Amino acid sequence: MLSSGTVFVLVVSVLVRSTVSLDTANVTSQSRSGRALSLFEVVKFKNDACNPGGSSGRMGTCYTVDECSRRSGSPSGTCANGFGVCCIMSLSCGGSSSDNCTYLTESMSPGSVMECQYEICKCAPDVCRIRLDFLQHTLVGPVIGTTESGIEDSGNAIGDCITDTFSVKNPRAKSPPDICGFNNGQHMIYDMASPCSSLDFVLGGGGQARNWDIKVTQYKCGEEDVAGPLGCLQYFSNPMGRISSYNFPTTSTTVDENTTHLSRQTYSMCIRREAGMCAICYIPAIIPLVEAADDQASFGLNKGEDAAVDTECRDDYIQIPFGETVDAIEGGPGIQLFCGRAFNVDTAATVPASVCSSHLPFQIHYVTTQNEVDKGKNNEMINFPGGIVGFSLDYRQVPC
Repeated sequence: MLSSGTVFVLVVSVLVRSTVSLDTANVTSQSRSGRALSLFEVVKFKNDACNPGGSSGRMGTCYTVDECSRRSGSPSGTCANGFGVCCIMSLSCGGSSSDNCTYLTESMSPGSVMECQYEICKCAPDVCRIRLDFLQHTLVGPVIGTTESGIEDSGNAIGDCITDTFSVKNPRAKSPPDICGFNNGQHMIYDMASPCSSLDFVLGGGGQARNWDIKVTQYKCGEEDVAGPLGCLQYFSNPMGRISSYNFPTTSTTVDENTTHLSRQTYSMCIRREAGMCAICYIPAIIPLVEAADDQASFGLNKGEDAAVDTECRDDYIQIPFGETVDAIEGGPGIQLFCGRAFNVDTAATVPASVCSSHLPFQIHYVTTQNEVDKGKNNEMINFPGGIVGFSLDYRQVPC
C-alpha cells in the first residue's frame, strides 16, 4: 500500500518515426488531494542524421539506446536534446541496412578470392536517390595499356575489370557502370525505384590488398538540390572543382604512361548552377610543361594525335553541350563531342585549352566502349598523350 505522501513519476522514452518535432505529452491523474500529477512523459523525436563530433568524421542516425543496440549500431554522443544517441551504422559482408546513413568498411589481404554483397533498402517509401561516397575504394585495376608501347592485339582487353569488380544491382532502374581500380574520393549516385538494391564486390586474387570505406546516404524525392537531378551519376555542388573519370590517379600530379580509363562507361555528371552564374568552363587539371614531352595531360580519349570533335568521336568521348572557347561563349553553335589527345575546340590544336558552355543545366556526358583501337596510325597507345588516359578536368562557373 502506498502512503499518501509518496509520489511516483514515471518517465517513458518512446521512439517514433514521424515528422513531428521534439515535444512532450502529459497524461495526468488526480491524487487523493485533488492535485494533478504527471505520470508519463512521452518523448518524440525524428530519426534524423546526426553528427557526434570527434576525429572520425562519421555521421549517424538519432535513435534511442535500445533501438541503436537492436540495429547493431555503435552509440556515439547524444542527440534530440539528450533523449537519443547518435548511432553509427556499419555493415560487414552479407549485411543489410535500411538506415539513412550507413558505412561499408572492409580491408582484404592480397590473394583474396571472394564475393562480398551488401543490401541497401529504402529508409522511407519516398526515397529516390542513393549516394555512395568512396572515402576509400581501392581494388585491383583493369587491364592496363602503355602509352607509346605500340602494342597490338591487346585492345580488346585494355580497360576491362577482369580481376576485381564493384557493381550495383538496381532493380527497375538504371544501374551504374561496373568499376575497379583506384577510386578514393570519388562518388556515385543512382536512382532508387525498388525497395532494395545490392552493392557487390567480386575479388579475383592477385598480389594487391583491397580496401573500401563507403558512406551510403539516402535522399528523398524533391531533394535534388543536394542529391542531384535524376539520372546524374555524379553531382558537384561547388562553383569550382574537379571531375575525373573512374580509376584516374587523382592523388598524383602527373599522368604516367600506364594511366588507363575503364571500358564500358556511360554516365552523366552534373554541376549545380550557382546564383549569378551563366556559363561554365573546363580545362585539364594536369597540363605538363612543354619541355617535358613524355608527360601526359589529364585528357586522352580515342584515336588521333590532336584534338578531335563531333563526328570524329565515335567510340570514347565526353559530351559538353555547345562547347566553345572562353572568348566565344554564346557566340556560335558550339561543339558537342570532345575526344582525341588534346582537349580543345580547335581540331588543329596539339595543346589543351578551356572549353566553355552556357547551355543549361551544366552537365557532362561520358562514354567509353568495350575496346581500344590498337592498329596502325590510329593506335590509341602511340604518342603522348595516349588515347587511353580518360580525363581529369577542373571546372569553374562564369558570372553573368
